[in-house]
Amino acid sequence: MFLYREMTGFGATPLTVGIYAGPADGLGLEFRRPARVGIPGLIVIVLCVVIAIILGRRISAPIRALAAGSTSIAALDFEHVVRLKSSRLRELDEAANAFNRMTTGLRWFETYVPQQSLRRLMAWDTPVESEHREITVMFTDIAGLSTLSEHMLAVETAIMLNEHFAILVDCIEAEGGTVDKYLRDSVMAFWEPDEDGVSVDGAIHAVRQIRHRVTENNIVRRREHRVAPCVRIGIHTRNAIVGNIGAPGRINFTLVGDEVNVAARLEQLSKKIGPAGDANILISDATAALAKDRDGLTHCGTHEIRGRDGSIGVWSLD
Repeated sequence: MFLYREMTGFGATPLTVGIYAGPADGLGLEFRRPARVGIPGLIVIVLCVVIAIILGRRISAPIRALAAGSTSIAALDFEHVVRLKSSRLRELDEAANAFNRMTTGLRWFETYVPQQSLRRLMAWDTPVESEHREITVMFTDIAGLSTLSEHMLAVETAIMLNEHFAILVDCIEAEGGTVDKYLRDSVMAFWEPDEDGVSVDGAIHAVRQIRHRVTENNIVRRREHRVAPCVRIGIHTRNAIVGNIGAPGRINFTLVGDEVNVAARLEQLSKKIGPAGDANILISDATAALAKDRDGLTHCGTHEIRGRDGSIGVWSLD
């Protein structure tokens, strides 16, 4: 290294004064010292970046899981909601515990509120006003349950009912129906109008599937020497009041009206008319008139309905 400068004022001729420093003077050591310090510093920086990435991923993983679970809950897809793991970070651990408790509550809530009704209520920003709509109503009942359960333990009766209801609900919901309520051994369900304004075809398809599934299940139950429940079904289509019914703080999204009772009366009428079998199905003239698929429909004449003036046309579904 050469350092020099010109100096004047010391005579007529300017002077050039300089200094030289080389390896012998230890200059290389001074240049190597920053390099020796810089390399460890660079290693520390790289390690910090790697550790920051690892920590970021560990922190973001539960957040991504929380976001994915929230998306599934928003879609009411509770089946694919994974329970969140606990975290060493207090805030994330508290969020995971709260999310898991919320998911458990919503899963129980889903068992009491039909998912179709819940989706409908979530789509509306304001409380649902009751309205008249053309609805297809279904009532089901197990034939002679009192007699069947006389020789069964309480737990056996409960298992049979749960198995029976599982078949009915599966068939009803697969065809777009809503299970409104359970009444002892009965089910009340309904279908709202589709895009074409018709609510009949889904109910017809559902009862055909119910007949098929109940018959298959009873074959197995009889083979195993268990009680085989036969189902009676009544279906009617008419305008009914649909909406929130009940007291403030305890309401049901359901339907009421005299026309709703006709389906229940048809189910009771199936004790007297219609073919005997694992599933006896009667539908009203109003429902039969709107059915596109009339295969298997047999007219059974007109019959008086208990608690109702006049008579209505009745059809059986073979």
